[in-house]
Amino acid sequence: MGRHERKQMTFDLSGGFTALPGGMGTMDGLFEVLPWAQLGHLSKPCGVLSVSGYWDKLLEFLDHCVGQRFVRQAHRDMLLEGTSAHELIEQFREYESPRVGKWF
Repeated sequence: MGRHERKQMTFDLSGGFTALPGGMGTMDGLFEVLPWAQLGHLSKPCGVLSVSGYWDKLLEFLDHCVGQRFVRQAHRDMLLEGTSAHELIEQFREYESPRVGKWF
């Protein structure tokens, strides 16, 4: 089974997506799922488990993108963040996918 097929199977079977500290493959997976959510093709929660502040700089960058008006705040808010698995799971349980209109 190839990489694309594994990703599709993971997408189909999962109830949500969590990025643990990781490298390029982890970021690839995260930034593949987030646009699906932004476009409304995905209503499952997405989050990062920021162990020892691992994802803090990425989250700051996404906030910067909002400030520069390249990302809407509602889309930024789709990426949940937690410092413990328990905290993130609680957010996943309460998650409701927002309905955001198109840019134009």
